[in-house]
Amino acid sequence: MDKLENLSHYLGRDVYIKRDDLTPLTMGGNKLRKLEYLIADAL
Repeated sequence: MDKLENLSHYLGRDVYIKRDDLTPLTMGGNKLRKLEYLIADAL
């Protein structure tokens, strides 16, 4: 997670972004993130 300093300052609150390019393939990516929501809906 990286803090977006300029946007955080502009909005007056902390804004963070997940950097998928820095996350290992086994622990990130859009397909895994989508799967998390599908599993949550199924349960």
